[in-house]
Amino acid sequence: MIKELWKVVKEGNKEGKKVWQAINKLTERVDNLIKAVSELKQAVNELREITKQHGERIDRLEKAVIELTQAVSELREIKKEHEKEYIN
Repeated sequence: MIKELWKVVKEGNKEGKKVWQAINKLTERVDNLIKAVSELKQAVNELREITKQHGERIDRLEKAVIELTQAVSELREIKKEHEKEYIN
């Protein structure tokens, strides 16, 4: 009877070791996933900042284009006035 119980205990220990090995592997994988998620969060935050900066640059460029368009219109008007004065 004791031999049989000891055999069960030994088999249980073998299975227990396998379970702990599997748990350790899973824990390592979870740790790696947590690290990867953290890195992804950092990358997303960096991309958000870059996107914000690009948006600000686009706004400045749009304003510059509007100003240049207005300046070209004014120059056209000045040219027309000069043409009227000197050609006619």
